[in-house]
Amino acid sequence: MSTLYHLTGSISTLAFVANMGGLVRQLVAILQRKRAGESGPVEPGHATEALSTYHFFVRFFAFWVMFVLGSSTEPTNHYLAWSRYAAIFIVLLILREIAADRSDHRTQVAWRAGLGMTVAATVAVFLYNGPTAEVRTWIARGTSIVLAALIFHSDRDQLRIMKEKNTTGAVSLTAHLTSIFKESTNLLFGWAMGLAAGWPLMLPSTVSLLTKSAIAWRFRGRGRA
Repeated sequence: MSTLYHLTGSISTLAFVANMGGLVRQLVAILQRKRAGESGPVEPGHATEALSTYHFFVRFFAFWVMFVLGSSTEPTNHYLAWSRYAAIFIVLLILREIAADRSDHRTQVAWRAGLGMTVAATVAVFLYNGPTAEVRTWIARGTSIVLAALIFHSDRDQLRIMKEKNTTGAVSLTAHLTSIFKESTNLLFGWAMGLAAGWPLMLPSTVSLLTKSAIAWRFRGRGRA
C-alpha cells in the first residue's frame, strides 16, 4: 500500500474517532434529558425529542456496511473495519434509548434489527469466517448504493421532524459537525484507495456530507449540544 493510502487512512480514522465522540455526546444528551425527566412529569419521548429513529438506524446501517466492506478486502482494510465496528455499538445504544423512551412498534423493530445484524456480522467475520470475502465484498458494494439513497432519505426525515417541531430537541450539533469532518476525510481516503476500490466509500460519504451539512445548518442561532 502507498504512503498516501496510509496517510489518508490514518487521517480518516482520526476523524472517525472524533465522530464517535460526537455520537457519544448524542448519547449523553439523551441520558441527561432522561435524568431531567425523572424529576417531574414529562411527555413520553421527551428524552429523545426530535430524534428520527429512521435516521439513526441508517447511520447504524452505514457503519455496518463499511465494517463488512473493510473486513472483506484482501488484505483487511483496518482503517475502515474496526472503527466502524466500534461505532456500531454506540449507535445501538442510542437506538436502545430511543426504543426505551418510546412505545411505538417501529423503534422496537429498529433496535432489535440492529442487534440481530450486529450478531450476524460478528459471527460471519470472526467465528464462521463466511460467506467468502468475495461474496461479502459484492454484498457491501451493492448495499453501498442502497445506503446512499437511504442516507439521503433518512436525513431528509430528520430535517422534516426538526422543521415540524420547530426545535432541535435532543439532536446533537456536535454529532453532525463531526460527521461532516469524517465524511470529508472519507472522500480523501476513498480517492487514495483508487476509484475501483474506493467508490463504495465515496458515494455514501458524498451524500452524507451534503445532508449532514443541511441538518447542521438548522442549528444556526440555536444552542449547541
